[in-house]
Amino acid sequence: MLVSQPKEPHFFTLNWDRGLDWYASRFPNSDHSICIDASTTYSMAPLTGKESTWLDYHKYVGVPEKVYSMSPRAKFIYILRNPISRTYSAYWADIRGGNENKGFRTSIRENPFYLDVSDYHGQLSVWLNSFPLERFFLVLFEDLTEAPEVVARKCLKFLGVEEPAELHMAQPLNTGYQGTWMGRGINRLVNSSLRNHPRMWDALVTLQSKTPESVRARFDKIRRGSKPIPAMKHEDREFLSEYFSDKNQALERLIGISLERWQT
Repeated sequence: MLVSQPKEPHFFTLNWDRGLDWYASRFPNSDHSICIDASTTYSMAPLTGKESTWLDYHKYVGVPEKVYSMSPRAKFIYILRNPISRTYSAYWADIRGGNENKGFRTSIRENPFYLDVSDYHGQLSVWLNSFPLERFFLVLFEDLTEAPEVVARKCLKFLGVEEPAELHMAQPLNTGYQGTWMGRGINRLVNSSLRNHPRMWDALVTLQSKTPESVRARFDKIRRGSKPIPAMKHEDREFLSEYFSDKNQALERLIGISLERWQT
């Protein structure tokens, strides 16, 4: 099993124009290996048909068809998180990334990206036009956090990979913080450069690989900060609960997995 370098190459969205040779180079020595691409942008289809305020709408359209054209036997692992929590987390990730500076309710009203990506029924339905449901291993975020090794072994079995006798599980690295003003500025500059100059992607990956871990850790701390994310307002939670209610019920019927834990 071989994981892409970097693990999120975003080929079928942000880097499609760079061609198959570029994508293949993300998997060195891939002969006879199961190749893993962990790009999160592949499940960010624009469902409402409305333009995002800062994402290139067209790059997120037609991803399943692109994947099928290259790998019709592909398998997928899709993590499902309570869409209320996911939406709020995505908003604060964009605050840290320097892409967002408006209030939460204004942002989700003006930028359809937040609600579209959290609509798992809609996102999965887009993929099911190209691949059957049995090609997807659906993981509840709660199961992943409560029993990561159990979930990891199920994923390996689904992919057809022989399970090792012992698995070494890494600690979670994506604890959410508000981010510092300096970190937001740095992230905004980096994100803008990557969107407008895709070839900077390789330079950034090379730079990261050559930077000592201690230096990267200090830099990440500056970008991330330490101030925790504030609790979601009650009225915002009520709005999202009502918005996703029918969508979650449709998802539950589609996948045959109880989503009762999302109701608490």
